[in-house]
Amino acid sequence: MGAFDLGAMLSTLPANPEYVQAAKLHAEIMNCAKTAAENIYQMGIGFKRMRDEKLYVALGYNTFEAYCEKETGMKRRNVYNYISVADNLSSEFVQTSAQIGLNSSKLVLLSRLSEVERDEIIENTDLENTTVKELQNKINQLKADKKKLEEDKAELKCDVEANEDRIDELTNQLNELKTNRLKLRLKSLKANNR
Repeated sequence: MGAFDLGAMLSTLPANPEYVQAAKLHAEIMNCAKTAAENIYQMGIGFKRMRDEKLYVALGYNTFEAYCEKETGMKRRNVYNYISVADNLSSEFVQTSAQIGLNSSKLVLLSRLSEVERDEIIENTDLENTTVKELQNKINQLKADKKKLEEDKAELKCDVEANEDRIDELTNQLNELKTNRLKLRLKSLKANNR
């Protein structure tokens, strides 16, 4: 869907007062969503710096978690989610995501993926119209598929190793048979030469 264009929306449809009011409110909501996503990213960077540089000590707190709960009212998990967004997603990605209306929950889920996994999810998912629960299910399925692939790969490796061992065993048997055959032939030649 992309960025919302209020002017285009209002110019192409009849000027129904309720529609105009709804379109304006929608534009405001989308602008707030963009600002919220950008703020989540900046907040994550701030929390990361506060934690990494232990600046919370200067504010009188012994732990980062105590600072978070007392000063921001946020639980450790939420704060670390914001840090994850800042650590694992680029500012451009967050801004683009905000333009299509991705909420912080979706950003957090995406931030927990490797770049390859994230690219696969983005490529195969309509993030704008996918619910958080549906996105979580897609991520779970991707991880399950990846785990199954790793298990299949390990099983295949075991099969290859077993076949290599069997090939070595058969090669040794063949060499032994050839050696015995040569010995018998040599014995036979010696017996014929007498």
